[in-house]
Amino acid sequence: FSGRTSVVKLRIPETVTSIGESAFQNCSGLKIVELPGSLSSIGEKAFDGCKGITHISSKNDSPIAINNNVFSSYGATLFVPHKDKYKIGGWDNFLTVVEGYLVDVPTYDGMTFDCVQKGDSVSVATLTKSSATGSVVNVPSTVKVGDVSFQVTTISANAFSGNSSVEELTIPDGIRTIGVSAFQNCSKLKKVWLPSTLDSLGSLAFDKCTGIKEIYVNVPAAKLFAINDNVFPTSIWPTADVYVPEGAMATYKNKDGWKRFEKYSEGKREQATVDDMTYEYLTVAKTATLISTTTEQADLSIIGKAKIG
Repeated sequence: FSGRTSVVKLRIPETVTSIGESAFQNCSGLKIVELPGSLSSIGEKAFDGCKGITHISSKNDSPIAINNNVFSSYGATLFVPHKDKYKIGGWDNFLTVVEGYLVDVPTYDGMTFDCVQKGDSVSVATLTKSSATGSVVNVPSTVKVGDVSFQVTTISANAFSGNSSVEELTIPDGIRTIGVSAFQNCSKLKKVWLPSTLDSLGSLAFDKCTGIKEIYVNVPAAKLFAINDNVFPTSIWPTADVYVPEGAMATYKNKDGWKRFEKYSEGKREQATVDDMTYEYLTVAKTATLISTTTEQADLSIIGKAKIG
């Protein structure tokens, strides 16, 4: 296969036990490689010159050492059954190693995910990069590959970095980790919704997002974690409105990183529909915003008060 530049995804079946020297050398278009558990040897320079590889999945539960020149670059993410078993010659050059089997790398609404199967029952996805161009971005809580749903749990480092389109960002429950610089320099970002499940927010995650005006954080007081002072730009500390769960304000005001913000309010963002009109409101506040309607009445009166709940 040497020099076959048209190959993008390579899946090698379980019947193969050996890959020869330079077998896929200079397959410059190759991005995804799936190696079987049956492999007992990989020849020197087998993937030399394949600098575009981004994902390598190995099913081998007892890997053999490989020469350092099998791959010409070790920047790809390596997916393996057991991370500890891959701390051997050649494989230990990879900087990013994920435990689990890579199922697919789908893209939805401009967002790309690594869908990984961990064991027999755990299916998780990581949002690795985004080229979304809409002003409103709703990160999905799950993505589907065939009939299997993968729970989105992580947003990788730099995933949205430099996105100049997004103005409103909603991150759903289920996501636990937001990586370093994940939304750095999203210059038009104004509103951010963070989920109750979040337990890690990387340094510089919202660095240079100086246009942020509202941050809705649903992490309860009992699970609130400290953040680095550089997660958000210092310029928004006195100006951004931060909305937190009812009864949690005192905890936020005393927690490292969060305590830098000066404008706090309590309440969870909710939506409700009354008489064909949909309102958005904070559970503690007594005010609501009319955001949409399905009415087709020719003579329409908008009420000043609506009873919700």
